[in-house]
Amino acid sequence: MTMETRGRKLYESDFFAWTQMQAKLLRELDLKDRPSLANIDFRRVAEEIEGLGEAHLGTVRNLLRRIFTHLIQAASDMDSPTAQHWRTEIKTLQAELLDRHSRSMNQRIDIDVLWRRAIDIAGSALAEHDRCLRDTIPGVIPFTLEEFLAEPLDLEGMIEELASPEADPPLRRDHSS
Repeated sequence: MTMETRGRKLYESDFFAWTQMQAKLLRELDLKDRPSLANIDFRRVAEEIEGLGEAHLGTVRNLLRRIFTHLIQAASDMDSPTAQHWRTEIKTLQAELLDRHSRSMNQRIDIDVLWRRAIDIAGSALAEHDRCLRDTIPGVIPFTLEEFLAEPLDLEGMIEELASPEADPPLRRDHSS
């Protein structure tokens, strides 16, 4: 397989990894024997390509944080008139997550930080309607990234686990992928 074919396959299968690889290759380019390319600002082109990958990663993080927020809301206020809306939003967001996520992003996604932010956002959103977080919501995410990337998503099982009064004290699960 040629380098061009590998690059094309990577672009199609893992856009984030492709952007990181292209930026690295541009930075390593030796232009001594190529005067016709001397006017191209490869450093900035590399930064822009890398920035596209970072934006893609930011979208994936945002989708996860929003999924976590709605999951926490659904578990905290199960009788809310908007509980079904939260479930639908989670499914919609997860579909987009599956389209945008690539494995090369995993080491750059800190789901514990996203979970803590989601708890704060969910608490504020619930308070707007005189509701509060369920006291069984753990401060450390009890799920792995892989569980949110599973098809189908075990949404009801996750909500049950978060809402269960018999839930064990939150233990840290292995989040490595």
